[in-house]
Formats: sequence, structure tokens, C-alpha cells
Amino acid sequence: MLEQYDRLVPGAAERILQMAEAESKHRQSLEKAAQQANIENAKRELEIADYQSRAAFRSDLIGQVFGLLTSLACIAGAIYLAASQPWVAGLLAGIPSAAVIQAFFVKRSEPPHQAKP
Repeated sequence: MLEQYDRLVPGAAERILQMAEAESKHRQSLEKAAQQANIENAKRELEIADYQSRAAFRSDLIGQVFGLLTSLACIAGAIYLAASQPWVAGLLAGIPSAAVIQAFFVKRSEPPHQAKP
């Protein structure tokens, strides 16, 4: 078939082959660029997920530390007030007790599911 093109237009067969080779190289370069973009996107998603998990851990840790400090302050206040005003001491001691009970009985929500790449 290429011979017939070459007979009609001299050099046509060579030009057709060059065009096919150029198109193939162009398509391969586009595919390589798309693959590289997908790799970079996956890396960025991993970095974001890592940052989010660290931020959630930090937030949970800060919440636990402040919860502990609040509970200790309530217990210390209850001990201090136990001799003079027992009903106020009972209320102050009830705050950390209620927090601990709530922590055991409240169902935690599921973390949001991440989209799979």
C-alpha cells in the first residue's frame, strides 16, 4: 500500500512513516506527563493525609491534657471545700466523675473515609 502512495507521490511513504513515528512519540510524551502528574498528585495526597493525622493527634492530645487539668482542678477544689461546704465539694467532684463516665458510654463517630486513589 505504501508503494502505491510512493508511486503517486514520490517520498509519500517516507513522510507517512515519519508522521506515524512523530505521532507515536507525541502520544508517549503525553502519557508520560499524565503518569508523572498522577504520581505527584498521589504524593501530595499522602502528604495531606499525614498532616491531617498529625493535626488530629495534636488536637486530641491537647483536649486530653486540658481535660485532665480541669478534672484535677475540680478535685483539688472539692478537697479544699470538703470541710466547709460539703455540697459544693460534691458538685465539684461530680464534674470529673461525669466526664469520665461520659467518655466510656458515648459512642465515638467513625472517622471519614478517604477516597482511594
